[in-house]
Amino acid sequence: MLIEARKKELLVLQMVIQKNNCSLQELSNDLHIPKRTIKELIRKINVSLKQFLLIDEFIYSNHKGEIQTKETDQTKKLAVFSKLKLCYLKESNRFNYLMLLINYPQTAVPKKYLLEQLYISPSYLEKLTKQLNHSLKKFHLRILSVKNCCTLEGNELSIRLYLYFFLSDTFGGNDWPFSSLELNALKMNSTDEQIEKISKQEKNIYLLLTLFILRNKQQAYFPKTSSEITELMDLLQHTHDYSEYFTSFSVSRPCEETETERAYFNYFFYCFFPNQISFRQKQEIGFLFSTSKNLICRQVGQLMTYLTQQFPLNHLENKIPIYFYFLVLAVVFFELLGESSSSFSTLCFPEATSNHSSSFIQEKKLREKIDTIFSKNGERNQISQYLSQLIQHLLQTETKEQLLIHLQITKQFTGNYHLQSHLQQLFRKDAVKITAYSEHADLIITDQHEKISDETETFYLDTTHNTVLFGELIKAVHELYMKKGYENKTKRM
Repeated sequence: MLIEARKKELLVLQMVIQKNNCSLQELSNDLHIPKRTIKELIRKINVSLKQFLLIDEFIYSNHKGEIQTKETDQTKKLAVFSKLKLCYLKESNRFNYLMLLINYPQTAVPKKYLLEQLYISPSYLEKLTKQLNHSLKKFHLRILSVKNCCTLEGNELSIRLYLYFFLSDTFGGNDWPFSSLELNALKMNSTDEQIEKISKQEKNIYLLLTLFILRNKQQAYFPKTSSEITELMDLLQHTHDYSEYFTSFSVSRPCEETETERAYFNYFFYCFFPNQISFRQKQEIGFLFSTSKNLICRQVGQLMTYLTQQFPLNHLENKIPIYFYFLVLAVVFFELLGESSSSFSTLCFPEATSNHSSSFIQEKKLREKIDTIFSKNGERNQISQYLSQLIQHLLQTETKEQLLIHLQITKQFTGNYHLQSHLQQLFRKDAVKITAYSEHADLIITDQHEKISDETETFYLDTTHNTVLFGELIKAVHELYMKKGYENKTKRM
């Protein structure tokens, strides 16, 4: 929804924030933008930050010619980025058009109202509608223009998912997107100061709640689900019901519609706020799924049998409830969304992280197995693609590798002791172990500029600047640990 010039500015700002300090040449190389253009974009960013956020010279160049930011705290820097992004979006007619559709009391918004609010001509409104529809198409949504009104059309689940992801990403907890229902109306008995301190995650819960309230007021409801999905949603509610958020503000309507809306809100809560659900609760629900005769649970049971046979070293028999929990929720997600599931799945499910041929072969086998098990379910290819990615992600968390490190620090008075103590404080013993034998090591850390081994990776630590390099060392240890874990996992496949 942003013009290209604004996108470039945000791209440069994001890169500067991520790198902490870098040169114009580095930025130019990474972004494939000429240095002169980078310099001009930085100037424009600083002008915008002063104009919108009253921040002077946020990006500057130090005496070494390194590009840095005035703010050093990463969280605060990211907050500046998201606030500026929102300011730029509010300049966009497409963004403001969509926000008017979201906030209007009815689903059908009069064109006259849109023209007055946006200060545009009917022909330009038509142009904006076409541009937005181009973006919405991949989510199987569109803005329909009928009888002098514009309406956001599509599957109700897709509409709410799209609006939730769009608004939570755009506003990022910095601002409240709804003009028709303020946050303090939802957080009754809370002072302005308390509302200001609400966490981003809690704000997103109220954002989801407000979407439900507004869509219900617009008389836009969910269709009835299949008996299998209804049964699983009921099980979730009977175990831990989070729909009380919604029930307190639900508008009067037939009981069946109320129950359906509550069930969906509760299901969304489990999906979008996983950290609000304790590990014990996840295990409890996963166990109930594993013992259920529900068709989806039985299909996941077949998949779990296959996984425990294929990955015996992961001891998945001890993890069955937690795997059931995530896999059943995921299958329900695909079943509900149908043909539009691929558009939303990229926002929810981790991507595969390896291009190794052995990993590709194993993933192909896994996807074929998923296709066989879920052959009667709709959108089979999408289920197999994203379920296999979710499974690989879960399997990686179970991998228990040990990285062996050999130390040869000779220039410091304390020798290896200082660095060894540091590493043991930062890493678990079962993850990183110090070995006296360089031939057994996965990584050698030394302050000697000589080749110790041709086969083993070596990190040269300049002990006169070890504070600066220690961060790079920790990063190298972490990357090597992940690499070893993935290589060993693909060997087992």
